[in-house]
Parts: sequence; C-alpha cells; structure tokens
Amino acid sequence: MNMLKRFFKGAGRDGEPAHPQSDRKAGLRPLPQGVSPQILGAYADFRDQDAETLKVIARKARLMEAPAGLYLRVMEETRWRYYLLSGEVRIFGEDGAMQKRAEADRHARELLPLDVGVEGADFPGGARVIRVDRNLFDALQKHRKARGGVDIHLEAAISPDAASLLQAISADIAGDRFRLPSLPDTAMRARTLLEDPQVSVEAVEALVREDVTLTATVIRAANSALFTGMHEVSTIREAVVRMGLTRMKKIVLVVFLDEVFTVGCPRFDRFVRQLRSESRVIAALAHAMAARLGLEDPENVLLVGMLSQIGKFGAATYIAERQEDLGDERAFALIEEVYPFVGEMIATHWRFGPEVTTAIRHASNQSGLDPEHPEADIVNVASRYMQAFYRGDAQVQPRYDETLSFHALDLPEPDAEGRIPFLDQVLNRFEAHPARG
Repeated sequence: MNMLKRFFKGAGRDGEPAHPQSDRKAGLRPLPQGVSPQILGAYADFRDQDAETLKVIARKARLMEAPAGLYLRVMEETRWRYYLLSGEVRIFGEDGAMQKRAEADRHARELLPLDVGVEGADFPGGARVIRVDRNLFDALQKHRKARGGVDIHLEAAISPDAASLLQAISADIAGDRFRLPSLPDTAMRARTLLEDPQVSVEAVEALVREDVTLTATVIRAANSALFTGMHEVSTIREAVVRMGLTRMKKIVLVVFLDEVFTVGCPRFDRFVRQLRSESRVIAALAHAMAARLGLEDPENVLLVGMLSQIGKFGAATYIAERQEDLGDERAFALIEEVYPFVGEMIATHWRFGPEVTTAIRHASNQSGLDPEHPEADIVNVASRYMQAFYRGDAQVQPRYDETLSFHALDLPEPDAEGRIPFLDQVLNRFEAHPARG
C-alpha cells in the first residue's frame, strides 16, 4: 500500500488528489525578463542580504514559467532553489500528503528545501518562479559566516608565518640580497620591438616566424571566437594585421614567458616544470573563456593566466636561495599562501600595469566579482578547471562551478559530468600536444 501511495501520491488534504496527471515531461521554460535585487529582497531568504550580495545573486537568477500540472521533485532539482513569484503552488511531503497550498504573496521561502521532508511541488494552474543557483547561494552564505558579513572583495587572511615570509622577501629585495626573476631576453627584445610605434608589419612577421610555438599561437588567436564572421587566416602576415600591435605584444610575451620557469635547484625542479605546464593550460583556458564572453581584450586575460602561477616560482626560488632549511611540506604550504602577492611583486617589477598586477593578486581569491574587470574571476575558474580535469585532482574545493567567480561570469552550465565542452576542447589540444598546447 505504501508503495502505491508513494507512486500515485495518494490523496491530499481535503480529500483532493495530490497532483493528478502531473506532466513530468513538461519542463520549466525560461522567460526573457531579468530578476531584480528588489524582487529577491522580498523573500525571507534574502531579507538580511546586503545590496552587493543581492546584485550578485540576481545577476545569475532566472525567471521561469511553470506550466499547469508540472511536478518538480526535490531530488531532481538539488542544484536550484525555487521561489514562487506568481500563481499557486502545492507542496507535498515524503509520505505523499499535501503539506501546504499557497499563493505567491503568502510563500516567501524556498519551495523545495532539501532537509525538511519535502518530496516535491506542483502548480495546478501554472505559475512563475524564480530560480536561484544553490551553489552560489551556499557560497555566499559561507563567506558571510567566515567574514562576519559579506565583503566579497576582501582577500583571505594569511598566516603569521606567511606574513613573515613576505616581509623577508620584501626586505631582501630592498637590501639587494634577493633578485626577482627577470623577463627572458627574448621577451625583452620582443617588447622593445612591439612598443615602437613605427615598427613595420614585416618586422613583427619576422619576429613571429622565429618561433614555431609563437606562430601557432598567433594564427590560432587570429582565428578565435573573437573574430567570428571573418575569413580564416593561414599566414603570419594576415594574423599580425588582424591582431594589431597591442594584442600581438601580449601574445608574444605569453609565449616567451614560458622560458622563465627554470630554477637552479633540484629540490624544486619537478615543481617548477609542473608550474610551467599548468600555466600554459590556465592561460589557454582563460583565453578561450574571454573570447567566449566577448571581452574586447582577451589577450590581457591570456597574459594574466600565464602569470597567475609566477608567484609560486618566485617564492620557490626565494626559499631555495634564502631559507633552504624549511622542510618541503612547510615550504609548499607557505608558497600556496604567499604566491599571489609575490606574483604581483614580479609583475610590477616587469613593468606590467595595474590591470595585470591586480588581477594576478586576486586570481586565487575566487571572489573578485568585478563585472568591469573580470580577468581575476576568469583565471580563477580556469585554474580550478585545470586542477580538476587536466591535473586530475577531483578533490579540489570549492569546485570551479561552486565559486563566486564562476557565477560572476556568463558561462554555460556544466554537463552531467561537471564539464564544459568548449573548455574540454582546449584541454584536448594539450593532451594531444603537451609541449605546445
């Protein structure tokens, strides 16, 4: 009897069927209207959120139409939180009985909570609901608890030992006891050439032709999604003309920056070789996302991606030279804490502007959420995607799609395996040609 009751949902209160002839094939239909922070603020779950948090959630929320008879099961909708905007809803418990019947103005809480014995809900006459990403909501709540409120621009605090290491690095640089890594000679020559306003296309073409990896990178960038609708280029000259000097300078620097990752210390040799490989992958993933999002300067994101790990190299070099008595476990833990700040030091030393240096510092933070300057968020997502699906570290937390960075960007939702196809195409390129990418 219980099985039959569970299947047919039995009878609801007042003797009426719980959800007769529910249409399980009909789905929620997205509507074109956006969801404003003011609308969200009317619901109980959002009344104590500050204005900045509401804007973040509203930007990713969707207004959906629920056709009459649609039944939503809690266990099939765990990714989302639903809120009734108009119409009527009936909520059913795990025993099949109707727990509540409510209209929009009388139901200000989530329709399908995960932990209160609700099995599902239906909409007898159709309704409009607001869909909020549960991962985003939970991530923001964690930030509130961790920080005693929401300040999504605030950087994570570092330990006293990490702060001491940063102070030592700064003092040794000032005292000329430690030199930050220099730009490779090839990168310096390329930068000098490309910063000359009188440089000719022929000179740039000759520079690109000297390096096979640079040639492939430039032609691939010229045929990227940023230039959709234009004919495909196949020559270096065409690619140089299309890209322009500003973009060319960044691409050339990215390719030649690869030469930085060498350390004269066997202790960190394997670590640095891994940084070199993973920096390429992060840069390529970030560039693909920037092009997909339609950023005007995706090459800036490419550059930030390539430099995102440079602080780990700098910190490892310092420890190898100045604090060699640190044990490996402690050394690597400190490197993870200080690398965003060391990376900013190095990028500043190399005369990159604040649009690059600031993004490098914040790229590990997963909570920049600055729509005008999304470079840090893009690189954060790229780094976590690389860790999960290139390095194979399935335990990385939070997952790339559970970060505030991911929710700040208009990227496709991951598939059932947690992957995004256009990013996998980038990874496939590296897996086929690890040295080139």
